Amino acid sequence: MRRNEREHRSNIVEYVIEYTDKSLPEDRKSYLDNQCIRAMRGMGSMPEGVESVRIVKRA
Repeated sequence: MRRNEREHRSNIVEYVIEYTDKSLPEDRKSYLDNQCIRAMRGMGSMPEGVESVRIVKRA
């Protein structure tokens, strides 16, 4: 699942989040994506089932 987000006004950050369960429904992935992003910002804990998270900065 990929998420784009504006960070510091001019930079766009892309999160690439992979899950151990590849058959998750889209609404569940969306919820878990938001939980991962909150955890990376220090506002919670990483949800179970996250295999990897990559952050790609794009100009």
